[in-house]
Amino acid sequence: WVGSGNDPAWGLDRPRLTIEVDLAGKGGAEGEKKTLRILLGAPSGAGSFARASGENAVFLAPRTLEETARRWLLDARVDAGGAIARSA
Repeated sequence: WVGSGNDPAWGLDRPRLTIEVDLAGKGGAEGEKKTLRILLGAPSGAGSFARASGENAVFLAPRTLEETARRWLLDARVDAGGAIARSA
């Protein structure tokens, strides 16, 4: 937890990266789905200032989150059996 609000130093007014993940609810494909968006702003120490879309709280996301997200430039879905289906 870093703070709340819109300090320009956090860089969240123009995020460098937005990570969007679609989460299936209980029951797999038939369950309620939710989309989670994390906005990454200015770098700071071992990570970047970050905020979940629609939230006011700002936190420091670890550098590994951004590094991993930049490698995930594809659509990956896990089926009920645990297999991963990917498309570019």
